[in-house]
Amino acid sequence: MHEVDMTKCLVLSMQQWRQQHEPQVPRVERVHLQVGAFTCVEPDQLITTGAYRWLRHPIYLAFLLLLLASGLLISAGTNLILSTALYLFGSELRIALEESELTARFPTAYPQYCKQTRWRYLPGLR
Repeated sequence: MHEVDMTKCLVLSMQQWRQQHEPQVPRVERVHLQVGAFTCVEPDQLITTGAYRWLRHPIYLAFLLLLLASGLLISAGTNLILSTALYLFGSELRIALEESELTARFPTAYPQYCKQTRWRYLPGLR
């Protein structure tokens, strides 16, 4: 009996999907990042609506909640505490970098947005 390498199976299936669907994905002229069939466009103006109305970096809160939820399902002990602390430390570093980049890119709009939107990603704390 042969063992199946699940990683190879996953990579091959993703490559096959990409070959089948990539021609159907519309292309954008101003490409900032392109990963496979997915294209991200860098905006010309600062986005301050939706979740960004309340938090400057809402995706980090979503990732934290996902980490906590999956951690509670798998292991609600020391591992969860350590992984949460590591995540918070890494997020603080990344957010500091992102905020300096956003300040350089939007020198008047971003500082004003920071004054209007108090919380970075942890409502009530940070």
